[in-house]
Amino acid sequence: MDQVKNDDEFKRIALHQLIEKDRQMITKYEEGMAHYHQRIETSQYEIGRLDERLG
Repeated sequence: MDQVKNDDEFKRIALHQLIEKDRQMITKYEEGMAHYHQRIETSQYEIGRLDERLG
């Protein structure tokens, strides 16, 4: 019975580690998305200014 309990505890620890790893991956992905969204917005603004100057 103790072996089953130990196995369950190790599986529980492994699952917590997996969840944390996945959360970190999602955070990095969201940060990357925010960066590229900002770059797109900045580029679109610059295009608008150039269009105004070019008439």
